[in-house]
Amino acid sequence: MRVYLGEKVAEAALPQLLAHRSAVEAEIGHKLQWNPNPENDDKIISLFREADLYEREKWPEYIDRLVNEVDKFRKAFGPRVRNLNLAQEIEVGQADAQPSV
Repeated sequence: MRVYLGEKVAEAALPQLLAHRSAVEAEIGHKLQWNPNPENDDKIISLFREADLYEREKWPEYIDRLVNEVDKFRKAFGPRVRNLNLAQEIEVGQADAQPSV
């Protein structure tokens, strides 16, 4: 399970989401990996869980867990992502320019 932040918004979005780290992890009920590959331009926030897919009898358990975690991710991240400030900065020398939407 992960939240993917593309390179165009990652630098602005990740610090804003990190400010809510404790609350997000409490809402989800697990510690998350925040930007495990800092050298990448794209950023992710992820939850890794073990699952042995060869044990078919456990598939219903895995599906229930996945559905539950998707719901928790949406509830924890949805409002926060909608409230991110991702406005583009106006370059020096372009005082009359308007940020694109």
